[in-house]
Amino acid sequence: MPLKFLIAPAAYKGSYSPIELCFAIKSGITEVLPEATCLLLPLAD
Repeated sequence: MPLKFLIAPAAYKGSYSPIELCFAIKSGITEVLPEATCLLLPLAD
């Protein structure tokens, strides 16, 4: 059974947007676990 991840970061002021963080985190997860499913949910404050 493939693992499922919910990726829901908020922004880091002056650096990364939530969308950029979602894709960076997803990239790291799928590099190690190619069969993993990732749901991206960028948050804003």
